[in-house]
Amino acid sequence: MATSLLESLPAELLARVCEYVRVSHCHSLLSFALASKRCHAAAKRLFFHTIEFSSSSPRQVQLDVDECIGMLERHGSFSDVRILLITGRQGDEDLNAGTKSWSFGLPLSVSEVVDGGQDGLQGPLPRLKFGPTPLHERNPDMAERTDARGPPLARLVQLLPRLHDVLYSGLPQLPRGLLPALLQYQPRCRLHVFTLAPRSLHLTNTDPDELALVTAPCLYGLWMWYYTKHLDYGAPDGYADAVQNIVRGLAPNLKQVHLFQDRSYCYDQDGDFQPPPRWNGFTRAGQDLPYALARLESLELGVSMGRFLAERDIDGWRASTDLSLLRTLRLHRVVTSGALGSLLRAGSFSCLTSLTFVCAKEEGDRYYDDIKEFIRRLPRLTSLEIVAWPPNVSLAAALPAGLRELWLRTKDVPGQGLNEAAILELAARCPHVATLALTIRRSRGDAAEVATYKAVGRFAGLRRLALTLDASPTPWLPVASPSTTADLSSDDRYLQYLDETTYDTAIDPSFDEFDSQYLQGKLKPHRNGHARDAMINTAVDETLARAIFATICAAKARAYGDAAALALERVTIRPKGGNAFPRRSLRVRAGWNLHTYVAALGRCWLLERDVRDDARHTIRVRETDSEGRLGPAVPDWFATAAERESSSQFMPIFRRIWPETPGSSSQWYEDWRSWPLADN
Repeated sequence: MATSLLESLPAELLARVCEYVRVSHCHSLLSFALASKRCHAAAKRLFFHTIEFSSSSPRQVQLDVDECIGMLERHGSFSDVRILLITGRQGDEDLNAGTKSWSFGLPLSVSEVVDGGQDGLQGPLPRLKFGPTPLHERNPDMAERTDARGPPLARLVQLLPRLHDVLYSGLPQLPRGLLPALLQYQPRCRLHVFTLAPRSLHLTNTDPDELALVTAPCLYGLWMWYYTKHLDYGAPDGYADAVQNIVRGLAPNLKQVHLFQDRSYCYDQDGDFQPPPRWNGFTRAGQDLPYALARLESLELGVSMGRFLAERDIDGWRASTDLSLLRTLRLHRVVTSGALGSLLRAGSFSCLTSLTFVCAKEEGDRYYDDIKEFIRRLPRLTSLEIVAWPPNVSLAAALPAGLRELWLRTKDVPGQGLNEAAILELAARCPHVATLALTIRRSRGDAAEVATYKAVGRFAGLRRLALTLDASPTPWLPVASPSTTADLSSDDRYLQYLDETTYDTAIDPSFDEFDSQYLQGKLKPHRNGHARDAMINTAVDETLARAIFATICAAKARAYGDAAALALERVTIRPKGGNAFPRRSLRVRAGWNLHTYVAALGRCWLLERDVRDDARHTIRVRETDSEGRLGPAVPDWFATAAERESSSQFMPIFRRIWPETPGSSSQWYEDWRSWPLADN
């Protein structure tokens, strides 16, 4: 479009053009702004939409605020600022002294800022962009370190007439003076606190500044990390009790609560165990404060590994919160059958549109039937992430037809995965899914594997896809039953089971004499052919990634036309499990020495369709997470590994798949290519 035509557009349309350019290709927004003065005026409001101050040094914050005010004044952009982000932690003073530590041109929504610019393919993961407050910083003296930052930030807040959100992720205590400024000058502004660590737990009486915060009408969102006693499954400590008290009506406009348990903070900086403090409740002048049922819209319960969501946890939230008003419920902790029963007894979740649910691993059919019943009771659900769902249990019938986002993270079961029929059932039930995450079991690119990719193409509205390719080896086959000893612990019974049970593995029709030979050491009774298949299934190069993308698009085109095929915008492909051989011990992974080959072959890819209307058939591909895959010492790390493994049982298997090219100077980890799909 010519510049003259752009300038003739109404201001509202020009603003929408800027927003579209920012989302689809952010770097082009600068070029757009340079097209004309009118385009610059439309674009500059996005440049100053979000401002961040990242220093904990009072002197540096003063300098940054002065510079920021001067720039906003020159551009006439005070009214363009919508989000103010305040970070900076203890220990940053010397690092930031004299160095500019404020920035603009950041994401335009709270969700984008908090999620760290996720591409929408990873699912509603725990919001951990802002780290927890270390335990040794959670003491009353830390508040004094933040007071000096308050006045300059309060002065800036007064000058921003359309400020909508303030996100605070600094030291545990809010800088003194910031909250009064928000209440006086920005009564409609929302305050999000990411480092809540109640000082009152360490004091005889309630801290007045803290009481002002938790009763402030501007308090909108709370994030808090807390610790529990070792092996005390989900029992809340004083920190969690404090949040329960805050939720029950102290903060009248509190809408979002995010709690994260973490055992890593059970110890102080000297390595001594710190027992959870006792919570006696917030008080004002010695009087208990009244409580009312909370009206939350979003509740997130996150956790480190090994914790469960118990029935008493759900019962506690039912007693303090009107669950019928929830729009988002993210349960990142394993939901026990008791907690699931409490959810079913909770009544209506009529407003819930987004759910994250982690299944317990050792449960019977009744448990999964109850999960499906719970999902059926969510009529407005549009986004679902379900973790550790058994791949052999159908979920499609329980899903609402209006679902738009589905992250189906199936349980890792050797030899099992979603087949063509299961995927087609999901596609028929949820035709409007635009974002999808699935795990597909690889089988050397044969016709059955290709059929699963074609089945994915039957999702009519699919635009974003995250594929996990399961390359794990075939499971063991027990050929003798062990004796059982009721008096032994579960670990001892497991070890006895391994010792007394005789296992074997199936011989694939494609195995020759070499492939049929058993692997050595802890990998037995797997065979050379199983290691071969694991390598082949792990090997994903750019050619294979493009072939998978093309197969899905071709299936969409055949079913719904070329327009539907071109709607597929982004695909991520990630192989996993190539060295996930069964354990012979509870402590030692049998396939650890295959890691070298899995790291060389298991490449993750991001495929994106060109945003230009005249280049929609162009697919851009790049490898992601190459640093994490290769390690810091490439190529020496692989060269050393090659020398170490050259006489082992794995290099001959590798070279039978990909023979060494005569006269080639390529290293072994570069001398391979993926096996083609059957249709190609």
